[in-house]
Amino acid sequence: MRRFWNLIVGLALLSAATAASAQQTLPNIFSNPQVVPTPQNPQSVSLQLMWNGCGGWNPNALTVSQVGATVTVAQGGVDYVGLPCSPAGAVLLLLGSFPPGTYSLVFQAVHFVPGVGTYPPLTTQFTVGSQTVAVPAIGRVGSLMLAAMLLLVGCSMRLRRRTV
Repeated sequence: MRRFWNLIVGLALLSAATAASAQQTLPNIFSNPQVVPTPQNPQSVSLQLMWNGCGGWNPNALTVSQVGATVTVAQGGVDYVGLPCSPAGAVLLLLGSFPPGTYSLVFQAVHFVPGVGTYPPLTTQFTVGSQTVAVPAIGRVGSLMLAAMLLLVGCSMRLRRRTV
């Protein structure tokens, strides 16, 4: 009978510990969010993050949503593994194209097991400018050639009037 009560108390403590750990904030395996390259519409942009090497994620579980000027990027299937860690490096996540404007970006890593804990969100801002079209200048040589062509056209029209 004593063993039964020890088992019940142990299970109660275990469930309380599990419930307490479900609300914990997990160490983020990503940092330093930046939108690259400098966005010019309609160029596609990517989110560059630094990865600390101590975890993994599912590259197929990326969702990008936009409400107004806020872009939310959720990376699912994330797991903090701890030691041993792989070498750290940069991660690029394709976001797509955005119309001109200034945007707030929120990156949220989502653990692959629901209820285990939450990763702190990472935020940054980026601006998409309107694409400029370069108009080529003709320069001195081009101006002289244009003037010569106009002069020739004018002379030929004058000669034509005289012959008619």
